[in-house]
Amino acid sequence: MSEKILSIKDLGKSFGNHEVLRKIDIEVNKGEVICIVGSSGSGKSTLLRCINRLEKQTRGQIFYHDKEVRDVQKEINDYRSKVGMVFQSFNLFNNMTVLENCMLCTRKVLHISKEEAFDRAITHLKEVGMAPYINAKPSMLSGGQKQRVAIARALVLDPEFLLCDEATSALDPEITKGILALLQKINKEMGITIIIVTHQMEVVKQVCQKVAFLSSGKMLAVGKPEQLFVWPKEREIRDFLREESDKLPATGVNLKLFFYGEGNQRPIVTQMSQELHTDFNICWAKLEDFREDVYGSLVLNMEEKDLDRACAFLDSKGVTWEVIK
Repeated sequence: MSEKILSIKDLGKSFGNHEVLRKIDIEVNKGEVICIVGSSGSGKSTLLRCINRLEKQTRGQIFYHDKEVRDVQKEINDYRSKVGMVFQSFNLFNNMTVLENCMLCTRKVLHISKEEAFDRAITHLKEVGMAPYINAKPSMLSGGQKQRVAIARALVLDPEFLLCDEATSALDPEITKGILALLQKINKEMGITIIIVTHQMEVVKQVCQKVAFLSSGKMLAVGKPEQLFVWPKEREIRDFLREESDKLPATGVNLKLFFYGEGNQRPIVTQMSQELHTDFNICWAKLEDFREDVYGSLVLNMEEKDLDRACAFLDSKGVTWEVIK
């Protein structure tokens, strides 16, 4: 059974009369990589700021290892010492070297010696591939290199979990892949739990194990990304993904099939056509890479008289389907 590291219960946040978050409930297990996803203005970054206590929630509770994080400064400080932050804008000090940026946090937060701070900084800069640049200033680095330094700076605090606020949205796609691979490595090798706020589907598909979808300040859905995004039931999620299945034939019946894992390897449509002695029109399809697997969906158009037989065949093969009205 997974160990629960963080629980958020009935959390709400208002700024004056404007309610930004309402009735947020989510649990994060140790070692998970979870993405908080939603359109701009959905409340993603505000939720993250409440999690790290940069913002105080208006209502609700946050539990860390089943103990409530109360509004007591010592408890907040103890909690924050286990939380690493990685920002979109890197937040590095331009007048300091890479090494000095990493050492500053440990000296100020952990109150350790200069020698120990140096050792920690060097260790983690090596882990993120930035050891050759310890004497460089941030202005000399690329965006990807700056983000690697920012990640090393978060790791020197020996956090139990990392919070990443749009950590790759300012980077180009190729550099984004490298940063996401680094976060995966940190998660697998160091066992650090990671919570990522993002609107980028490539982030969700490459690293995410669980996704929480926010819409207008409410937690619309929580689950595995391949289930939420390959077979989205909520209209808000379909709109977010910009599904193209709206452009379907107006005649006949449109039947959507969903494939997970090994189901992608079976020639289901060919088998169904041969067994039922009828033809189907494949009018829409997509495949998505989620971590080490491929998931997909396709839409068949058929005559209404063939629908019941097609659905019975798909049920017999264990294929998930949905009639699109």
